[in-house]
Amino acid sequence: MQTYTGTIAKQVTILPDVVFSAIKLPAGSKPIQLVAFPGKCPNAVIDALSREPGSKISIKGKLKINNKTRQQEIIVEGAY
Repeated sequence: MQTYTGTIAKQVTILPDVVFSAIKLPAGSKPIQLVAFPGKCPNAVIDALSREPGSKISIKGKLKINNKTRQQEIIVEGAY
């Protein structure tokens, strides 16, 4: 698990089983999708991801490649 700090780049989408958002890292050119699972992460994570786009955020998670889209994404396990 690694810590990533950046700004929220996309309005949060909350579905029953998954939460989506995106983070713009300082060194990155494109935002990276954030994926959180409500049953596996604290409610504080969903609250943090629900901030306005442009808000600064630090998250803990794992960077991986989505097998279907071949895009990078971060599976979120914590946020502050």
